[in-house]
Amino acid sequence: MVMANGDVPKKEDHGALRAKFISNTDLVLKEAKDLVEKAPAVLKKGVIKEEAEKIVEKMKLVGAKVVME
Repeated sequence: MVMANGDVPKKEDHGALRAKFISNTDLVLKEAKDLVEKAPAVLKKGVIKEEAEKIVEKMKLVGAKVVME
């Protein structure tokens, strides 16, 4: 599952985006920061479909575009 290329946030939007990730997902500050700064990025590997769908749903809540591979 990867955050798609079109989702690379502008540098000035990082703080607000990190806050959205933290409040709407199970990510902690460091994980949210790393994800935002490294976009596009692999979110998880080797997860079952049900877990992947839950992650996709949470990421979409914060405006991310996610692709399951």
